[in-house]
Amino acid sequence: MTTVPLLPNLAGFSVIVIAAVLICVFFARRHGLRAGARFFPAVILIAVFVVITHLPWPGPDWDGCGGRRGRLLLTPFRFINAIGRRISQGAPLDEWVMEITVSATALNLHACLVIGAVLALCVHKWGTAALIGLVMTLLVETSQLTGLFGLAPCAWRNFEVDDLILNAAGVIIGFAIARFAGVRPLTGAKRPHRAGKG
Repeated sequence: MTTVPLLPNLAGFSVIVIAAVLICVFFARRHGLRAGARFFPAVILIAVFVVITHLPWPGPDWDGCGGRRGRLLLTPFRFINAIGRRISQGAPLDEWVMEITVSATALNLHACLVIGAVLALCVHKWGTAALIGLVMTLLVETSQLTGLFGLAPCAWRNFEVDDLILNAAGVIIGFAIARFAGVRPLTGAKRPHRAGKG
């Protein structure tokens, strides 16, 4: 039976949390605490997304590796075939949930919609939000394919072009929905004007 190691999971989670905190500190120092704080929710959500997409983290003695190697899955829209198969089979709800391609796609898309909506509080341009979404999911997929860039004992997940497409699209759609709903970037408090010397 495959056992999930506790220490690597805690270590991986801690590293990403620390990275998120350092990024928040960077924005606070660069823009001031109040202006920089508008980036905090997006940074935290992206950190949570990165953690979730890597769980469970493999340990050096984890039998979940089992000689496993990450694969490049470059056929786009594989999830459509999975959905069509379930529809043609008249699958009940529990089978939809257990279909990993469908459930993982739905969860990733919903998470990226939220990230995109929160990015509307941080950035002004659609292109910037799209670039953040693309870079975020590209780093996640590459990390999964390479086993945390060679730091893990094995590559326990695959690089899927569907994830790259849908995650980036989810960020853009979430950003668009927030924009159409009237969400605009938060701004810091304006500095008071100093009275000139008489």
